Amino acid sequence: MDLYGVIKETFRYENGNLYYIVSKKSINKGSIAGSINPTTQQSYTMVGGKMYLTAKLIYLLHYKILPEYINFLDGDSLNLKIENIKSSIKPESKKGRKASSGFKGICFHKPTKKWIARINNKHIGLFQTIEEAHSAQINYLNGAK
Repeated sequence: MDLYGVIKETFRYENGNLYYIVSKKSINKGSIAGSINPTTQQSYTMVGGKMYLTAKLIYLLHYKILPEYINFLDGDSLNLKIENIKSSIKPESKKGRKASSGFKGICFHKPTKKWIARINNKHIGLFQTIEEAHSAQINYLNGAK
C-alpha cells in the first residue's frame, strides 16, 4: 500500500490535528498524532518506521501529494491547520524574518511557556522573561559562558 493509503487508513484530520482512527501498539484510537521536536519546533509523526513532518502528512491527506518542502503561511510551524500549510519547491527562508520577541535569537517556547535564548544557533537556555533571555545573551557574548 502506498503512503497515502496508509495515512488514509490510519488517521483522520480535524481542526489542525491528525487523530489515530485505529489502535496501534501503545497508541490508542482517538489519540492525537505527532510529537514536537524542541529544537525545530515542528511536529513529527512516525509512519511505517519512518518519521515525517506532521504537516506533510496533513497535506498528503488533503491533496494526495507528499510535498518536498512545507511553508507555514503565518510562520507558526505548530499551526497545522490545512489553510496554513503550503507546499513549496524550496525550504522557507528564515533570513529576513523578524523574531517574535523583537530580539535576534530569542523566541517563545510554547510547550514550556518560556523564552529560548540562542547565539549563532547555540542554545543558551530557557528563561521566564524576554529580558532574562536577552541578558543571558549579553553575558554569553561577554564571556560569562
